[in-house]
Amino acid sequence: MPELTCSHVSRRNALLGGAGAAALGCVATSTTSALADTTDPSYPRFGDSRYRVLHYQIGDTILTGSSPRLFGSTTMTCVAARSMTNLFVDFQHTPNVVSINGKAVRFSRTSSVATTYGDQGGHRRFTVSGFSLPAGARFTLKVGYNVSADANRTASLLSAGAHFVVAGEPIAATHWFPCNDRLDVKSTYGVSISTQRANRVMLARPTSQTFYTSGRTAMTNIRFAVAEPSATYQLGLAVGPFSVTSGTWSIGGRDVPYGVAAQPGLTKSTLLDHTPRALSYFAARYGSFPFSHAGGVLVEDIGVGAQETVGGPTYDASCNTAAFVAHENAHMWFGNSVTAASWADVVLIQEGLAQLLEWDYVQMLRATSGTSAAMWAPLLTPPTTWRVPTHMKVAKLTYQYAGGLMRELRREMDGSIEQARAPRFTAFLRTLATGHAHSSITRAQFKAEAQKAAGKDLSGFLRRYGI
Repeated sequence: MPELTCSHVSRRNALLGGAGAAALGCVATSTTSALADTTDPSYPRFGDSRYRVLHYQIGDTILTGSSPRLFGSTTMTCVAARSMTNLFVDFQHTPNVVSINGKAVRFSRTSSVATTYGDQGGHRRFTVSGFSLPAGARFTLKVGYNVSADANRTASLLSAGAHFVVAGEPIAATHWFPCNDRLDVKSTYGVSISTQRANRVMLARPTSQTFYTSGRTAMTNIRFAVAEPSATYQLGLAVGPFSVTSGTWSIGGRDVPYGVAAQPGLTKSTLLDHTPRALSYFAARYGSFPFSHAGGVLVEDIGVGAQETVGGPTYDASCNTAAFVAHENAHMWFGNSVTAASWADVVLIQEGLAQLLEWDYVQMLRATSGTSAAMWAPLLTPPTTWRVPTHMKVAKLTYQYAGGLMRELRREMDGSIEQARAPRFTAFLRTLATGHAHSSITRAQFKAEAQKAAGKDLSGFLRRYGI
C-alpha cells in the first residue's frame, strides 16, 4: 500500500533547538542516589517514576527567522510518589534556573542516553537536588530556559528558520518544554506562546490572543488549554507563516472547532475533505470524538511521515492522503485517548488498531465510489509464529502485521474481517474507547476487554499470536 510507506516509519522530529544555552548558575551534583527512577523497560531512562505531573503551565517565546530562539519557563504541578531528595527532568536543552515551591534548587546535566533515534542526539535529562519532599507531597517544579538554534542540529524544515515544528515520538516534547516524559502518566496543559505577529501558532483551540510590541518587533501571544489528560509526546507544536482555515465541524452531532494549517505552497483540500469525514465515521462506531479541537498541520518535510498530535495531526507533504488522514485521526480514539501504558505495547494497541481503522475507512471510500474494494491491498496476515515486538518498532511491515493481527482478532470474534459484519469486535472497540477514555491501559486490560466482548474463549487465539 503506497500510503503506508511513510506512516510513522521515521520517528525523527523537525526541531529548532540546538545544544542549548549556557547553564548559568548550574552546580554539579551526584546522580547516584536517584534510585528506582525507571518508568518503562523499553526506554529505561525516560521519565522518573518517583513523581507525577498533574499539570504543565508552559510559557514560551519562539522567534523564527535568521536567529531563531526558544526561551521561557515551564511550571509543573506535581505529586511525589515517594520521599525524594532529588529527581530527574527530561529536557534536550540546559536550563538556566530551576526552583521547587518557589525556592531555587541545584541542577546538573546528566549524560545523553542513546536511543534508536540517533539523529536527535540521544535522550537528555538533568538532575535536580537540594530539597526534601515526603511521599504524597504536592509541589511545583519550575524550569527556566533560553535556547539558541544550532545549525548543526537544526533539522530539515527549520534550516531556513521560517518554521518551528515539533512532532514525533518518543521524545518530541523534550525539545520544547521540560517534562517528566512518561507514557503511563497523563497531564493537562496550559500553553502560552509568544512569537512574531506574522506567524500562526497551531496546537489546540486558542483561548485568547493579544498583540504587543517588543522593541521594534510586532508580536502576538496566543494561549491554549488542553483539558483532556494527554501524555507528553502527544503534544505537538507548529509556529510559522502558515495558511490557516478554521471553523466548526459537526462530528457525531457535536460541534467541534477546527483549524487546518498548511505551509505556503501546499494544499489543504485533502485534510479539509477527509478529516471531518473520517472523524464522523469513527465517532459513529466508537463513541464521541474524545477531544475539544480537531484539524491538522501540513508541512513540506519533518521526517516523521505523520504524527497524531493532540489538537490535529501533523502531516508530511508526502503523506497528504485520505488513508493517512484516517490513520492519524483513528489515533484520537486509540493512541491519544486510550494509550498503551508501555512502549512495548504501542504497536499492538495503538498502531494495530489505527492500521485496521485506516483500512476500514478506505474500504468504505472505495465502496461508496463504486470502486472494487479488492483493489485496496489487504493488510498482511501475521503468521501464527509472529509475536508482538518486545519494544517499539516502527518498520512498515511491523505496522501492517499489527493491523493484520487486529483484523484476525475481528475474524475470530465475528467470523468476518469486514467492520459492518463484526458487531462483537465493534462493541469491543467502543467499550475500549469509552470505558478507558483519557487513560493508559495495559496489555492485560486490552485482552480482558476483548475476552469480555468475544462471547467465546479467546485464550487459544491470544496464545497462538503471542499476545
